[in-house]
This record gives sequence, structure tokens and C-alpha cells, in this order.
Amino acid sequence: TKIPSALELFKELEYLDLSNTSIDQVPAWVGEFKNLSILNLSGTNIQDLPKELEKCPHLTVFLMNCPRLITSNIRSLNVTVVN
Repeated sequence: TKIPSALELFKELEYLDLSNTSIDQVPAWVGEFKNLSILNLSGTNIQDLPKELEKCPHLTVFLMNCPRLITSNIRSLNVTVVN
């Protein structure tokens, strides 16, 4: 399941809570949300995070109970993982 593309229009978002949904990928366009400070993906089927999230300078990503998450190639991102 994907994040609805209509969300792409809300580029001023500061908080995006997608926890406990059936999404399995974060689209690259989320990296255009320059004000995004919290992205909660806890309890989702996320397997990886797009490199474009590095463009969000204040972002913290929460990944609790994401059993399908293998690894992330993003080094400059504040990611909190609890499994």
C-alpha cells in the first residue's frame, strides 16, 4: 500500500503519522517536505527509507515494530528504531 499522492500537495507538513497503517514504502517526494520534523512509521510494513529523506533537515523518523525493515542507506537522518 502506498501513501496517497494527494498528500504531495501539503509541502508545509511538519508532522506525518502513518503508524499502524499498511503502507510499505515512502515515496521520494516526501523529501520535498522541508518543514517535516517527525515521520512516524511505527507498525508499518516499511522495508527501506528513500534517500530523498535526507533533504528534510529537521526530520526524526520513528520506526517501532517494523519487522520488514531491513536496513537504511541514509546516514545523516535521525532514525529511532525499536523492534
